[in-house]
Amino acid sequence: DVEVQFTGQTEWAASGVYLRQGRNELEFQALDSEGLVVGTDVVVINKAGTAPPVVDLDSSPSSLNVPVHSTLVVDGGASFDPEGTDLSYRWEVDGDAILENPSPEIVNVRFPRPGLYVLTVTVEDQDATETVTTREITVYSESEWHPFSDQTLGEGWVEENVEVRHDYSGSAWYSLNDRPGELTLKLNDDSAKSMRTVNPQYPVLWRDLAGAEDVLLQTDLSLSSIQQGGFIAGLIVRVIEDGQEVTYAFGMENGDFLRARKIVGTTETRLGSVTWAEGAAVVRIRRVGSGLHFDYRVSPGTWETLHSEDIDAEASLERGGIFASTPSALMARFEFDYFVVVDSASESAAVEDLRITEVMYHPLDLGVGYDLEFIELANTGSSSIDLSGVRFEDGNPFSGLVFDGLELAAGEIAVVTANPSDFRAIYGEGIRVLASWGDGGISNGGESIVLVDAGGDIIHDFEYSDDLPWPVEADGEGSSLEVIDTEGNYNDPSNWRASLVLGGTPGIVTSEGDLDNDGLDDVGEALAGTDPLNPDSDGDGALDGSEVDAGTDPLDLLSVFKLIEVTRVGDTTRASWNSVPGRSYTLQVSPDLTPDSWADVGTVEASRGITVLPHVSADGQELYYRVVVE
Repeated sequence: DVEVQFTGQTEWAASGVYLRQGRNELEFQALDSEGLVVGTDVVVINKAGTAPPVVDLDSSPSSLNVPVHSTLVVDGGASFDPEGTDLSYRWEVDGDAILENPSPEIVNVRFPRPGLYVLTVTVEDQDATETVTTREITVYSESEWHPFSDQTLGEGWVEENVEVRHDYSGSAWYSLNDRPGELTLKLNDDSAKSMRTVNPQYPVLWRDLAGAEDVLLQTDLSLSSIQQGGFIAGLIVRVIEDGQEVTYAFGMENGDFLRARKIVGTTETRLGSVTWAEGAAVVRIRRVGSGLHFDYRVSPGTWETLHSEDIDAEASLERGGIFASTPSALMARFEFDYFVVVDSASESAAVEDLRITEVMYHPLDLGVGYDLEFIELANTGSSSIDLSGVRFEDGNPFSGLVFDGLELAAGEIAVVTANPSDFRAIYGEGIRVLASWGDGGISNGGESIVLVDAGGDIIHDFEYSDDLPWPVEADGEGSSLEVIDTEGNYNDPSNWRASLVLGGTPGIVTSEGDLDNDGLDDVGEALAGTDPLNPDSDGDGALDGSEVDAGTDPLDLLSVFKLIEVTRVGDTTRASWNSVPGRSYTLQVSPDLTPDSWADVGTVEASRGITVLPHVSADGQELYYRVVVE
């Protein structure tokens, strides 16, 4: 947007104007209080060279503070080329974040764990002129996001020199009710609350950081009114360096500056300062290795570093939080919109590796009254997961179910069911049943499923449906919903398939790198030209991997390895099957289909498309035949 500011009685300056190559004629009109034009200035500017693209990004959430495992949507559609040519977009993100492009100018980003991520977009016009823009994204665990929207602070907060507001509040108090959705911190003018005294009395609300390595603290604070004088308010961290307690503070100071300070005992050092006349600021303190960085936000996703301080690599961050201080007796009041701690190492094993892999929400009616609803859980990691406190949220999809004293081994798959005895009657005893829910069930019409860890961090929060584009075969036709990519978007219908097996596949592990579980990994799918999301690309009833193993064509409906005919004349049985010349086949026989009963009849190398092998049996008993391809 164009902004015009008067710099004198008749002088003015305009900003936000983007010029094309060549002659640009701009007309500016002055309006009086009635909106009438009282003056016009025309400015002609000749610009040499083509103008670069102008990048304009819109995001949801707009703050670029994103819960882990949620999706950030960034839209560059408002970007433009002042020269009027079309634009192309190239998106990149660091870490293990996943990018999806529903259209060239829009990107969806999903984050596997908490951390600070950098999104980069390169926008190029038809003249090959580029503009590169970056945005920093704060990704947090729900348990460490504090929006101050509840009536109490919640667990884990420690008050120091401050108390919750009441009728007889003392020297400093805080309130979550004065301004809903914000924490108000009030300092009264009864005494000084300096940071550099032997016994400091300034108010702090602490969070424990013990054991944290690389960590980020961030808050958004504002002044209740125009305030100037001796104060500082914002973020604080306490560090143990070489056995000595060191305090670092960063925030708004005196209504005029953003400042970072270091306090050791009664000695205070100013680390960095920038003029700041705004009534609010978003600030953060980051520890990265042996560096402590003090940053302030210019606009959502755009940050400047005020100061970087070297600390010992072995230094321990003990506590962090929000504070305010007045070196002399002064009344001051501040509002904090939120506080967040981002520590990628703090994510629980359950959030990292526990995944829902199958949902049987509308089982086939067998006519016997069985309740066969189930949800399958898998440990996709390499270590055991303690499930204590992991829970399905009450009503999403059934009455609250909390696991207690259970572990899920690395790679193990188990289920929660509506009725364990009904489940075992159909699926057998070989599948581990972790628990069953009490009231309620999984809706036949679709609903939300929310799974959280013991700390309240979300593992899954998705909503399925029984309508297209969701796989409708799972709606009472016998199939279950099976997830395709456990690190993909669970709210995306294309990340789910209907099970090929009636009744679902509880307890069966989908092969790693084999999204459609057809026995052919994704590299093999590419070589064969088959569909990596369709286990039977040609629809002949045989899995693609089985066809490749058998030597048949997984893209040809008529090319399939199967027994064509088994006939008996007297004591001789003749079996014929589709074959591939040059491949060896073994005909096997069994009297009862038990695993140890199969015996070889003979092995033959095929010379044509159909192979026939006779078997002379001792009597006319009932026998079963199968063919194994070498």
